[in-house]
Amino acid sequence: MLESGKPVGLTHRGQRLASIFPVRQTNGISSDDPLYQFHRYATAKATRLSDRDIDRIVYGGGTAVH
Repeated sequence: MLESGKPVGLTHRGQRLASIFPVRQTNGISSDDPLYQFHRYATAKATRLSDRDIDRIVYGGGTAVH
């Protein structure tokens, strides 16, 4: 749908949460765009993170209430 120029709606249980709109660039996205390069920072040696570890990284030391 996005390629045809139509927005896509994201819903959860019938409620609209967000809309994604197509990018209207005439020059397109460059092949060296940083978004396409993030995998270079990944490592196979990474260990799994617990929910608490992720909360500490994202929220800065505290834990989120679940």
